[in-house]
Formats: sequence, structure tokens, C-alpha cells
Amino acid sequence: LANSKESIEEDDILTIMYTSGTSGTPKGVILTHRNMVSNILFTLAAFPLEAGKRVMSYLPFSHILERSACYAYLACGANMYFVRSKETFLADFQSARPYFSTSVPRVLEKMYAHLQEAALAHNALKRHIVQWSIKTAQAYNAHKKKRISLTIKLIFARLLVLNRWKNQLGGKLECMVVGAAALRPEIGRMFSAANIRIREGYGMTEASPLISLNRFSPGLNRFGTVGIPIPAMDLKIEDQNEHGEGEILIKGPNVTQGYYKRPDLNKKIFTKDGWFKTGDVGKMLDGRFLQITDRKKDIFKTSAGKYIAPQPLENLLNASPFIIQSMVVGFGKPYLIALIVPDFLLLEEWCEFEKIHWTSPT
Repeated sequence: LANSKESIEEDDILTIMYTSGTSGTPKGVILTHRNMVSNILFTLAAFPLEAGKRVMSYLPFSHILERSACYAYLACGANMYFVRSKETFLADFQSARPYFSTSVPRVLEKMYAHLQEAALAHNALKRHIVQWSIKTAQAYNAHKKKRISLTIKLIFARLLVLNRWKNQLGGKLECMVVGAAALRPEIGRMFSAANIRIREGYGMTEASPLISLNRFSPGLNRFGTVGIPIPAMDLKIEDQNEHGEGEILIKGPNVTQGYYKRPDLNKKIFTKDGWFKTGDVGKMLDGRFLQITDRKKDIFKTSAGKYIAPQPLENLLNASPFIIQSMVVGFGKPYLIALIVPDFLLLEEWCEFEKIHWTSPT
């Protein structure tokens, strides 16, 4: 091991990770030891990791967030547990009883939807209690001083509903770092009100992966943003519009040197002075919290000449428990169209509860 360590240079290639190809053909991202180690050192400082404590891993190792997190777990001496399959997800959490895990928004959204579905299955009194607890939890905001009345309501909401929800994940889970897609603020508040502190971050494979993160320290978390840019990395907003929005550019030791055998792309992703073009559009709030607006490639223009960023509209639609996914389109048209994937199971249960005739489309 000592000989291997001495033979490795900081700029030697550690791994080549292929992007998911959500906006094009998958590309091999070259990541060096310097790239990954710089990000792991920040992770160790920012995540509440401790030697001997249990952590849960369930994202695939082809996902850069999970790969980086597991390196950090090994570095700090945490006890790592792994989910065996999606069918055993809750059982594995209840068995391992971890205190920390990484996640993607879709997993939290499904748990949130399950809680809302459960409300429909109860009698009128229990349904009212669940709905009241959800409303109370959604009013929770970690970075603001809470009113005494809200504090009292949260105590009862936790006793009646939220603690049972937490027990489904083993009862010991304290913290989760969420990335890879936008997290709806009300879901972050729900989990945090249940004493599972949710911290949303922003990153990409090309940045090893973290670019910004809401911190676990008091006052350094704001729901609806992806937090504060990490130390040792520069970030700027290029070509800002009247709202302060523009493309996010980054530079730092965690940023890739380019794509494997793609010199054509490498010329396009870097500016002449070395800034990496993320392709994401965002703005800074209060000069330090980064908010992602949309993917630059997803913004389109209607026939009236108005530019539309679809993600905020899709987030509003996806806030409905009856909608699983949505997509807003309208390029070259005088109107917008929303393509929606409904939650037919929840719709059927709601119709039965409201005594409305229901015909399944399947």
C-alpha cells in the first residue's frame, strides 16, 4: 500500500465516469486523484460523519455522489451498510438503523406521497390529524426563528405522526444530503420537522461532484436553494439577465480536466480563461446562497418571443400528490403544454373516498 501511494501523483487519473446522457450522448469524465481528494476533504468537513457511526448506502456506484460519499465514509471510519434491493429498502433501514445517508429527491418524494396516501386510508379524525401534521411540518423553516405556537404544534405533530414516519427509516436517522435533481422545499421541511435534517446540494460528475451545499451549521441552510459554494472553488454567474440569472461557471481543484478522447467537446466546455461551463442557469440569493433556475438547454422561446424556463413550472405541478412527473413544452407555439404522468393509484383512492365514479385507463 505504501509503495502504491508513493507511485501515485495528484494529477494521475483516478477514474473515468460516464455521465448519464440526460442531455446528449454519455461522455467519459476524467477525474484525477486531486479532483476527488479535494472534494472528499470538503465532505469530511461539511458532513456530520463520525468514526463508528452507521451510514446507509443505496445509490449505485455509477452515481458520482454515492462514490464520493463512500470514499468519505471509509476515510472517517464510519460503519457502512448497503440496501440489498428496492424491495427491501425500508426493511434494511429498519435493520441497520443508520444516522446518515445520501439520497435523491425521487426517494423522498415517494415517501412523502406514501404519507399523503395513508391519510386517505384513515377515518375522518385520523385523516385530519395526518393532514394537520403535514401542514404544520411544511411551515417549519430551519434558518428562521420559530414562533412559540409553531414550536408547540411541532411537538404534537412529531408525537402523533412524524416520529412514526421517522421510525420507518430505523428511528436513528438524523441527516441526509440530497442531490442530482431539484428537491421541493416543502419536502425538505417535512423531513427536517421530523428531526431528519435534509441538506440539498448541487454538483455534477465534472466537479467530483460537489459545487455547493447547504450546511448543517445554524443559519447556513435555506430550503429552495442548493446552498453555499464549497471552499477552494470559484463560482460566478455569467451573462446575467435583469433577474440576476445566468449560466453558472466554476473553477477549482475538483473540476475535471476534460472528457476522455473528446478534444472537440473540451474546447467547448471551457472558456478561454479556464472556467468550466456547467450548462445550468442560476442566481445568487443574499450574495451567498445559490439557486438553480434551469438547464440552459431546456429554456425555450414561444412564438411570441418570450423565453420560458420550464423547471419552476414543472416544480409547481409536481407539488401535487396526484402528479408523479410533468414536462412543460411550447417551443415555437403561442401557448405552453404540460405533459403529465398522474398517480393513478392515489387518484383511484381519492375518488373512492369522495364517492366519485372512477374508470381506470389501464
